[in-house]
Amino acid sequence: MSQSLRARYDAEAATYNRTRFGDRRGALARRIKDDAICAILQRRGLLRPGTRILDAATGTGRLLAALDPTPVHLVGADISRGMLDQCRATVGGRATLAQGDLVDLAFRDATFDAALLGGFLYLIPAAAYATYTNDLARVLAPGGLLLCEVANTKTALNPVNMVRIACYRRRHAVKSYVSARDCAALFPAFTCEEVIGVEYPVWCGPKLARWMGERPVLRGIGGKYIAVLRRR
Repeated sequence: MSQSLRARYDAEAATYNRTRFGDRRGALARRIKDDAICAILQRRGLLRPGTRILDAATGTGRLLAALDPTPVHLVGADISRGMLDQCRATVGGRATLAQGDLVDLAFRDATFDAALLGGFLYLIPAAAYATYTNDLARVLAPGGLLLCEVANTKTALNPVNMVRIACYRRRHAVKSYVSARDCAALFPAFTCEEVIGVEYPVWCGPKLARWMGERPVLRGIGGKYIAVLRRR
């Protein structure tokens, strides 16, 4: 599977940002998700000087760019050389980049205080989540946090999302949708501390979309969850 993912994202790298985030809705959804992740890290005291954060499956460096210029040491890892080239163009020398597979990361044990895993888990069945996050537990310090983005089962309650996700699934093979309750069992190397709904991507103005994204009930039927996991 790793080889097929590498080939796929090497081929998509040059157009990835434009096709995912190039329109108004995509840019807004990206900003809502990025802001949510930064807010979690800030609330958990992880944006202080000296903190080491790994963005696993970093892709084009969207999250690394969102975290710049915070005073943390940023590291991005991805299996695709093409995506890393795009990432380098995005973040320049503000982050350390490394090519590598999630199941065998080239970092020492307990290297990082926190790790981020964006949309990667959409690509694999929920039963394989542990396979692709166990090595992240190894490279995290004891008690370190992993923030994972997963596709939300309740998205079907939002008609706009239902159509959009169905189209995405057909084109890009989203493998699994999970509930907030599922997250406690899908990551055995971690304790699930909270699950936060993000992204209410409707075609409306930024102020209205942001307001919707701040309402817990509406946020819970957005497209994505962020699972906040602590290494056991």
